[in-house]
Amino acid sequence: KSPKWAIAYKFKPEVKETKLLDVQYQVGRTGAITPVASLEPVYISGSTVSRCTLHNEEEIKRLDLHLGDTVKVIKSGEIIPKIIEVVTKLRQPDSIPISFAPFCPVCNGELYRGEDSPISYCTNTNCPAQIQRQLEHFCSRDAMDINGLGESLISRFIELGLIKCIQDIFALDYQSIAELDRLGAKSAQNLKAAVEESKTKNFDKVLFALGIRYVGDKTARTLASFFGNIDALLTADIETLKSVPDIGDIVANSVFSYMNNDNNKILIEDLRRIGLNFTFTSDQVSNALSSRTFLVTGTLPSLGRKEIEALVLKHGGKIVSSVSKNLDYLIVGDNAGSKLSKAQKLGSVNIINEADFIGMIEDN
Repeated sequence: KSPKWAIAYKFKPEVKETKLLDVQYQVGRTGAITPVASLEPVYISGSTVSRCTLHNEEEIKRLDLHLGDTVKVIKSGEIIPKIIEVVTKLRQPDSIPISFAPFCPVCNGELYRGEDSPISYCTNTNCPAQIQRQLEHFCSRDAMDINGLGESLISRFIELGLIKCIQDIFALDYQSIAELDRLGAKSAQNLKAAVEESKTKNFDKVLFALGIRYVGDKTARTLASFFGNIDALLTADIETLKSVPDIGDIVANSVFSYMNNDNNKILIEDLRRIGLNFTFTSDQVSNALSSRTFLVTGTLPSLGRKEIEALVLKHGGKIVSSVSKNLDYLIVGDNAGSKLSKAQKLGSVNIINEADFIGMIEDN
């Protein structure tokens, strides 16, 4: 695929030294624990860096980090801060080695780490940090799209005891919300309308909103389209899940585990009673793009990436996540990245622009 004789020259990234002040831990919606380095602020590649992800326990061990260490920092791809090494000759003799958190930093729950996984997870499903992230994900634009219910308001509602779980979103006391500082009757009314509107979302959006590990928005649509409704998905065995196009062992096992967890079954039944839609309705209007695969790169003149993807699906096409021999068309806009060069090297991909894409639909 790639010419062995070709050489790509890149500028060496700017390297700066700074001090490691502390290591803090973030808890994601799935319970994943991510260590984050707190650094003495340093200006590098156009901005000031004071925090940097350490990814997992293995990265901490690889770097052999101690509190107060002088570390070398770069920006990976000119964007993401990364510690590349410790200046050990400057290390103080009494410095304390960094040990990974033995318990969840938020709820003190036990941590679990899979045999082949570098990531540790909090096992407490009632962990406040997990609940906060789950609620944020559930309300996000690509999920239930509850306009106005973002990170800060969710955090405030949790502190006030208005929300403790996903089900509580649909039982909010709007009179109490109207009386809160910086909100008022109009904000409460708009929030109520957004919550009610979310009940009309298609099954794939609801499935994505549940936050099943490894299930992104495209995978959620694939599953919703294949099974048609939640009952078929709840009763699907591992082999049936593996038979779904583009679903591998890891995703199949994750979905099976989620659907067979008693707490998750209760959540699904509660949301069904509330009135959420657990039956998939296809919005396909034609077969103009049937059996063809598409991917978008760069900034298009008039349509956003999500709009293009929605059009592909409406006309029978399929969205893929990367450039490969399975890609038929790459839709290219301004500032196209590595996907364009990869498609050009591959040679089998049709490279088109937004107008070409629209023409494909109109011609059929």
